[in-house]
Amino acid sequence: MCLDTTVTTSGEDKLLDFTVKHSYLRNMLRPLILALTVILGKTQDRISYDNHYLVNLKVANERDIDEFNRVLAKEQAHCQSLQVDLSEGSHDFLCQHHEERNGLVHELHQSQIPFEVESQSMRELLLSEKQPESRNAIPISSKFNYNKYPRFQEIVNHLNTIEKENPGVVRNERVGATHENRSLILTTIGNSPMGQDTRAVWIDAGIHAREWISPITALFLIDRIAEEFRKEPYQQDQRIVGVDWYFMPISNPDGYEYSHETDRMWRKNRAPPPKGESCYGVDLNRNWDVIGFGIGASNDACKDNFKGTKANSEPEVRAASKKLLSVKKNVRVALSLHSAGQYWLTSWGYKTQLPVDNDKMVSLGKKAADAIFRTSGRRYKVGSAGALLYPAGGASDDFAKARALIPYAATIELPGSHGKRRFVLPASQIRSVGEEMFAAMGVVAEVARNHPLGDDPSLMEEAKRNNG
Repeated sequence: MCLDTTVTTSGEDKLLDFTVKHSYLRNMLRPLILALTVILGKTQDRISYDNHYLVNLKVANERDIDEFNRVLAKEQAHCQSLQVDLSEGSHDFLCQHHEERNGLVHELHQSQIPFEVESQSMRELLLSEKQPESRNAIPISSKFNYNKYPRFQEIVNHLNTIEKENPGVVRNERVGATHENRSLILTTIGNSPMGQDTRAVWIDAGIHAREWISPITALFLIDRIAEEFRKEPYQQDQRIVGVDWYFMPISNPDGYEYSHETDRMWRKNRAPPPKGESCYGVDLNRNWDVIGFGIGASNDACKDNFKGTKANSEPEVRAASKKLLSVKKNVRVALSLHSAGQYWLTSWGYKTQLPVDNDKMVSLGKKAADAIFRTSGRRYKVGSAGALLYPAGGASDDFAKARALIPYAATIELPGSHGKRRFVLPASQIRSVGEEMFAAMGVVAEVARNHPLGDDPSLMEEAKRNNG
């Protein structure tokens, strides 16, 4: 079906909806509409991220964190936690300093905490996202522009194009709507060669708004997989065409658009503030209704990892979880694309204890990581999310494993710039990330195609262990 994704929340959008089929009227009215929107106070200035710097600490204990907080107070700097890697004792922050970075650097040296401060400001790093693609980029038959990060409507338009060009193989479905009435899209690829017994792979992407490489990688995979189905049978990768594919390529369209228009580092969706609060948004990857909900999440609506007022409170999560449960019998592997850091993270996310079938899931991760390395030369670290990074509950991968009883579940942290754990990746890297993920999908499809249908029996063993 051709998706209609007109947003009708604001006054501007309602007027644009009225003129959606008359582009000349829309173009004439848009300046007036935008001017009225500004007058009504419905727009915000774009955050520039001048005087913001990335800081990486090598943290040995709580005392190091206390010392870091002392330095911040002295320098009147404000820092936002971005990512933690427990296996390396590494903690990344985005810090705002009122003057030059030198004062903060000097004080950190005095504190004797091992650290690195990015020489470029966050604003300078953000400009790198617009770098043109290398002439040596790997070609793809799609006419879509993979030289830049697209807006939501561009993604939707291309999904419609792919569906039209691949009748009977690609199907788009609107499975829900966001707070701002943007469509939540499920794209299905395949021709079910084994009928109702055809195994499947599930991939969600774009849960966190600022992780721009995630939805564009999902779109790239949709393009490449559809292209594989168009080939003559003797040219096809039988692993890819032997399974069905379910994609939710952009799971947080409101937040994604907000990160383009206002705050590049926005993470959450755009849920209205809870009663008595003033801060918008819920961390969608802390909102899934699964064991561990609330672990590693905040009750504070102003925090980036706010879990929501209750599990499953958000329309984006409700739509995705309902659809995943409806196809769980066939889905053998469920993946969630995020960034950054080059990790293949297996269960569990909510605790450091390894699952009973850890060896099985790590084996898939290592085979996929090998395929990635052979394609791009990038190395991905493989292991349990809770043990490698930090425990966090209410995530889509734990839901796939513990609630949907899918045998294999993983979160893939795609590359950041210069291989580091940051969300800013030059557009010149989009295709190489897409190609390495496509190489990994061959491994994933092979495992999915050969795994028995039905609920994962290892979860019964897990329950016995927990109750024993």
